[in-house]
Amino acid sequence: MPAKKNLHYILSGQEPVPCNDLLRFAEWMFRDEIEHRRVAETVLGEHDRNRKLVRISTVFLGLDHAGYFSDIKQLFETQVFGGERDGYIKRYATWQEAEVGHRQVVSMLKGGYPNSPNEAE
Repeated sequence: MPAKKNLHYILSGQEPVPCNDLLRFAEWMFRDEIEHRRVAETVLGEHDRNRKLVRISTVFLGLDHAGYFSDIKQLFETQVFGGERDGYIKRYATWQEAEVGHRQVVSMLKGGYPNSPNEAE
């Protein structure tokens, strides 16, 4: 029988570490609002009636969103809130990939959405 895949992770610095203890996982995840899990956050636009504010947030999820179906972990996520790409999500395996991906999404949005989401990779 194949080994069960671990779905729960916590961070040691910037490195995801499997966590089989659900109480420890929950305590780590919810020890503060989100700052210990935030990779990056960028706000574009201005608070005026002509431009909508767009927020791009990249965080450590703690749960492998690839589930049992992929060997490639999806532990980090960039999400866009507001604007034309509201709800756009991109996921990554490592902190470093998440940093790069965050910058790519910000760059895509600053360019006025010239690229499709897949072209921003």
